[in-house]
Amino acid sequence: MTQSRRYTLIVPRVDRTGPTNVAVDIGCAASAQGWQVTLLYLSGQPSRDDLGAIHEVRRFRFADVFRTRGVVHSHGLRPDLVAWLFTWNPRCVVASTLHGHFPGHLAFDYTPCKVKLAWWVWSTALARFNHRVCISQTMIRHYRRQFPGMTLDLAYNFRADGSPDAEAPRPEVVEWVEQQRVAGRIVLLFAGSLSARKNVFALVQAVLKLPHVALLICGEGGERARITGLLQDQDEGGRCYLAGHVADLRAFLRMADALVLASHAEGLPLVVLEAASEGVPSLMSNVAVHRELARLGFGATFDRHTFSDLGSQAAALARDRSRTSDARRFQLWKGAFSPQNGFAQYEQLFSKSL
Repeated sequence: MTQSRRYTLIVPRVDRTGPTNVAVDIGCAASAQGWQVTLLYLSGQPSRDDLGAIHEVRRFRFADVFRTRGVVHSHGLRPDLVAWLFTWNPRCVVASTLHGHFPGHLAFDYTPCKVKLAWWVWSTALARFNHRVCISQTMIRHYRRQFPGMTLDLAYNFRADGSPDAEAPRPEVVEWVEQQRVAGRIVLLFAGSLSARKNVFALVQAVLKLPHVALLICGEGGERARITGLLQDQDEGGRCYLAGHVADLRAFLRMADALVLASHAEGLPLVVLEAASEGVPSLMSNVAVHRELARLGFGATFDRHTFSDLGSQAAALARDRSRTSDARRFQLWKGAFSPQNGFAQYEQLFSKSL
């Protein structure tokens, strides 16, 4: 194994949050292409069982800064600051995938003072990297405004297909979906954190005003108690169902007419790619990256502020479901957003630097 085929990924934790999901998919795809892959994490203990393709998984040690060779690829704010140290190692090519629209995304979780400090430190570190990878055209436009003159690369997120042994939905979930079908309702699936940025509380409010729509909610987060209270007060017909955290969504997606995302901000949501790998369309809020995904063929958008067109757009996507349209979305995923073709973007990028 030559030094140039060594690939080190740095993540905050080995969990199932978005940046780590991206990093693990990249690591597994790189390993399949003959790279020697090491996954370094900064805190916690690994909580995944799908890391068999990665050669080494362990906690980051300061000595790694001097001993590492080849590509160093960080994912997230803390990993980017650690990867900054590697930029002084001449045997490393250092890259970061930018997962969010900073500093705007940070503002959902931190005070303005912390956001300003984090932004200054992060942007200073990033200036020394060999590659700053944006995951959408929307993100490239955003960071060109933030970092005039800085070189940015494009590599869309990609997503591995689901495990054939994934756990099936619980019987009560299947029964609830069947009840909605008997009632002639469109079944939408939300998947993600129950947070203010995901705008899920407003989504539930909007669905409760649409008698022909039902909503299956997969996820956990700070808004759960608030959503539960709303459903207890207003969802007399049981058209919304809280399913909790779901590790593998594929079986849930197959039961839905469409995935729905009401987010105020996104990088490039992996769940849209997961839906497409099952042929399922996505109904997305009208933020810029969702409009980009709709133009690519993943689905349609709606007004995230008024939700005035949510019902009509859901009906249009449900009517469009057919073997042909589902196959078209599957081919879209397979052609550019599956691991083999998706990792080719990174391999081509790094081959210029190594």
